[in-house]
Amino acid sequence: AFNSLRAGAANTEFVAAGYTTSNDANVPGNHGAEDAWIVVFERANRIQGKVFIDRNANGVMDPDEPGYGNAIITSATGGDSFSTVSADGTYRIDAGIGTYLTTIDTRSTLYTVDPASHTSVFNAYKLTDQADFALKPIPGKRDYGVTMIPLSWSRPGNVVTYLVNLKNKGTDTLAGNPIRFIKDPRTTFVSSIPAQDRISGDTLAWDRMNIGPGKDSTLRVSLLVGTPPTLGVGDTVLYTAYVDSTGDLDGSDNFALLRQPVMMAVDPNEKTEIHGGSIDVQDLQARRKFQYTIHFQNTGNDTAFKVVVRDTLPAGLDASTLAMIRTSHANTLRIAGGNILEWTFPGILLPDSTVNEPASQGSITYAISPVARLQVGDTISNRASIYFDYALPVVTDMAHTIVRMSSRAMPAVLGVNSGYCRADTVLTGQLSVMPSPGSGVSVRVSLDTTRLPVDSAGRFMADTRPLAFGDHRIRVILEDIYGKDTSVTSFRMLEDSVASFHLQSSATQVSDTDPNIIITANALAGGGPTPRFEFTRKSDPVILIQGLSAQNTASIDPKTLDPGVNWIRVSCVSSAACVSNRMVMDSIAVTRTTVTGLSDPDLPGSTITAYPNPISGMLALKGLSTMKNYVVQLYAHDGRLIRTEHVSGRSTLTWAVDAMPTGTYFLRIIDERKNRALGTIPLIKR
Repeated sequence: AFNSLRAGAANTEFVAAGYTTSNDANVPGNHGAEDAWIVVFERANRIQGKVFIDRNANGVMDPDEPGYGNAIITSATGGDSFSTVSADGTYRIDAGIGTYLTTIDTRSTLYTVDPASHTSVFNAYKLTDQADFALKPIPGKRDYGVTMIPLSWSRPGNVVTYLVNLKNKGTDTLAGNPIRFIKDPRTTFVSSIPAQDRISGDTLAWDRMNIGPGKDSTLRVSLLVGTPPTLGVGDTVLYTAYVDSTGDLDGSDNFALLRQPVMMAVDPNEKTEIHGGSIDVQDLQARRKFQYTIHFQNTGNDTAFKVVVRDTLPAGLDASTLAMIRTSHANTLRIAGGNILEWTFPGILLPDSTVNEPASQGSITYAISPVARLQVGDTISNRASIYFDYALPVVTDMAHTIVRMSSRAMPAVLGVNSGYCRADTVLTGQLSVMPSPGSGVSVRVSLDTTRLPVDSAGRFMADTRPLAFGDHRIRVILEDIYGKDTSVTSFRMLEDSVASFHLQSSATQVSDTDPNIIITANALAGGGPTPRFEFTRKSDPVILIQGLSAQNTASIDPKTLDPGVNWIRVSCVSSAACVSNRMVMDSIAVTRTTVTGLSDPDLPGSTITAYPNPISGMLALKGLSTMKNYVVQLYAHDGRLIRTEHVSGRSTLTWAVDAMPTGTYFLRIIDERKNRALGTIPLIKR
């Protein structure tokens, strides 16, 4: 204990006097009695600098070049060493008198470090030496990972927000790789920032993630936790997140799993591990890291100006693999003795919980690998001490994680379709694997809230007739002494649709000289994603125009049609999952008329045509020259002249013939200027 404290000149040093009864090595020469203790405190030397990604390899941190987080910087002198982690690319290490060698461990093979080391020499105190390290990317290296962090406890009836962090640790831009988040089926989706591209059952998907080298992107997913009997104390919610690992050099961190116990009353100062108390030995073999979160909250009666969190790592964790994921406030991290982590939050100004409950909280999340020698049955136990200003430390409960056998491997659900029609009265499925007898693992299958019997081969059945239209879930629960896991397979009960389509033709009245007509069948409803069509012509026998295919148009040469009315029939076969009429048919009439023509000797290659023939309501004459004068005469079959018209400066002539009686007629065309007959066209009136 110190009895007095006196400041030196300019308050840059302090002299403290007192006594100690310590019997450890911190006070040399102490023999267990009360010894006088005089200590001089003055500002130490400082080694500081920046660690950054040097994209243009010029050795200087330019404004667009990011800091590199999670590098371990170590300064060593003699047999002592001091380490820190560059959370945001900056670091600071206090030093004494002597020569210090500073090195950096990026824990990555994707960069070259320049310089490899830096030497600092201090012959006095209160000195500062700047040591920057440039990380030069090796081009084209792809490495990314995903982590999950809960921002609060999982309490029934409360909304919990989870951070899903996607980090590009490589030197290549991460473009278009999809990321998926699968929520526990006993929770309800509330919102996500940024908004998901789509949701299918319990899976949220983002398909357009673009992240540059060394950068990350964070998704905020908010979920409403279910209430009893759906969820209660003792239950565990399970979340998974994964990113497409195509081309990734290290796929071990492309998948993240979070098991979070459901709690009612909780201690706000706690330490948790993401696996929820147990980790599969297979996960260890796949190099899955432990992920710890330390929550702290000022529950005192005044503002906390400084918070220090100390965490002594147990022997089962490899301190050299430490990777910071997130902290709630700015801080510095010091590593002492190789396994003692100390976060200092200077000037945190954490209000007490009675003044501002949300702002009174803070957190630290980091990942770390276990040592290779861990075996089934080993338990990693860890806790932290939290110091609010000068108060006694708040010690969290132990976070225990036991290594277990991989006996609880979640089976896949086979044979269940994504949708069922009302006609599909039975749903059948099978689990891909069943727990071995005597393994201590039980399995339960339920459809919505109804439990289904499962035979020894993993087969189960369900009657779909009572199910309402919409979404339904098959839930599989595997449970052993370590806890339980849940998987959900979703499907939909689909309503029957009625198939219909509409026919149209590019022309319904054609002659031999017209271009091909196009018949088009447009599905209106119930056709499904890929309806098929068949085109035929009604006759005896039926003539096939175009066989059954996805082509919804058919081209028909008018010359292949019979004179008069032709009925074109189209059959549509629906591809919809559920439809009451799988095939529907419709027809459209196309009339072929005979065109009779004359040639003009003065205009070789041109034809004067009269149509339709037979005629009914209207007679049309086309192909006349606008440079000539014509006389057009219509005669009855007995030679009587019925009608005459002079045509000049026109290429067409139309006559209404509705009132004419049926029979045979003759149309005579005369070149008026030359007083020469071009010819006579026989017509039939029906």
